[in-house]
Amino acid sequence: MKGMRIFSLILISLLLILISLALQDLPPYGNHPYPLGEYFLRNTLNDTGATAVVNAIIWDYRGYDTLGETTVLFTAIVVILTLLRTKGK
Repeated sequence: MKGMRIFSLILISLLLILISLALQDLPPYGNHPYPLGEYFLRNTLNDTGATAVVNAIIWDYRGYDTLGETTVLFTAIVVILTLLRTKGK
């Protein structure tokens, strides 16, 4: 029991170190190095006519991707319900 506790503490410590190292590589808040977000903020209204940027990205810019994700989710739900269905009389 004591060995498992020590192992858990070491594992959690290593994960925290890895997370802190990963966070150090992030750019400062508000200083994103990629201009794609700026493009969406400037052009969403003209490109899509939508005032909600997040909804425009999900439904207009990434429409086919969202449709594919929805199809996969729906298929998974149908398969799970089919497998869990109990047979009637």
